[in-house]
Amino acid sequence: MQPIDATQVVHELFKDGESLAKKFNLSFYQRAPNKKVLLETDPTLIRIILQNMISNAMKYSRKGKSVTIHLETDEKKVMFAVEDEGVGIPTKDQERVFQRFFRAKNVRQMDTDGNGLGLYITKAIVERLGGTISFKSKENVGTTFTVAFPIGNITPKKKPEEQKRDPKAS
Repeated sequence: MQPIDATQVVHELFKDGESLAKKFNLSFYQRAPNKKVLLETDPTLIRIILQNMISNAMKYSRKGKSVTIHLETDEKKVMFAVEDEGVGIPTKDQERVFQRFFRAKNVRQMDTDGNGLGLYITKAIVERLGGTISFKSKENVGTTFTVAFPIGNITPKKKPEEQKRDPKAS
């Protein structure tokens, strides 16, 4: 865990994603403050989270449409969002999006790679870093995935097997 400038991370991921956007014939935008936004987190894991969200957005967007990465803050949290104009997630499939090996019916019919682990792993990493992940989606319109992290010190959550029992607490 270390302090990172979330604004710089968004700028770097935007620059890295421009070639992928060209490959998919998409417009790629970023919306971030013109100031440093400090967040104490794992810089490698935050990049993995955002790269997966950007990759998914581009993979499931229609040619000629756009993908935007957002960075917003309020008094309590830092929020990253990736918005696309893609195929969207059917309402009946939305409750299963974060399940292991799940892929929505409409994307299984597309010619895309995927094994249904990306969002499952992304959610696990976000929660391990003390954050939350959510989404809004409408089929044939698009999807926005948002991850939020509390401002201030973030202590990674321990896996259940890492938690120790205090023998005096019986």
